[in-house]
Amino acid sequence: MILFRCPACGTAHRADPQYAGGMLPCRHCGQQVPIPHASDPACALVYKAGESDDGVPMTLEEIRVKLVAGELADTDLVWDNSTWKPLAQAFGAVREGENTGLRLKRREEEPAAPAEDNELAAPLTPLGGVQKVSAAALAEGKNETKGRRFQLLRRQEPKAAAAAPAAAAA
Repeated sequence: MILFRCPACGTAHRADPQYAGGMLPCRHCGQQVPIPHASDPACALVYKAGESDDGVPMTLEEIRVKLVAGELADTDLVWDNSTWKPLAQAFGAVREGENTGLRLKRREEEPAAPAEDNELAAPLTPLGGVQKVSAAALAEGKNETKGRRFQLLRRQEPKAAAAAPAAAAA
């Protein structure tokens, strides 16, 4: 397997050795790409679980970027001339910014407004009045509480107004 890059756009490609010296259209930019007789050392064949059985050609920089971004796992495989190796073994443990010179920009956070100015910033209070329900009661489809689950809200008349009709009837 010969691995090489498009000279115009840098997209990695692969070809069987029997096609060395021929031409191949780039799948990214469409330009005709010459197939070299030897693989480009800046390219590798990567097998990602659940994707192509033969692996996907990628540049080493593309592999590092995808590792940092989490698009490739340390356990995905890379072809190393004679065998498949885990990416972690071939590239080492690549973490954010290590060995790549890549840095993810952090968003500058604005200071939060004081709680008295922002009513939404008040902390949430835990739910009150929550009752545990036994597994048997759940199986029956009802809870263990007696009476209604929810109290109906009824209009309550003022006590003085309610006492006046009672006194008039007496």
